[in-house]
Amino acid sequence: MRLHGPTGGELHVLLALSQGLSGMESAGMLCISEPTVRTHLQHIYSKADTTRQADLLSLLHGLTPPVRGDAH
Repeated sequence: MRLHGPTGGELHVLLALSQGLSGMESAGMLCISEPTVRTHLQHIYSKADTTRQADLLSLLHGLTPPVRGDAH
């Protein structure tokens, strides 16, 4: 599963959801409507070839490089 070409708005919604925010909370934080959040999610689902939010978040976490401390 890969996420192909998310728009800026789609990426913002995905990142908000990855922080544990609900759709309504994401909408408020991003100053957009809930229907806009749902539309972005539908587009993301299509691009990621999935229908589950958990799969999207797993994909996002798989793309994010781990943070490591400096050994110095």
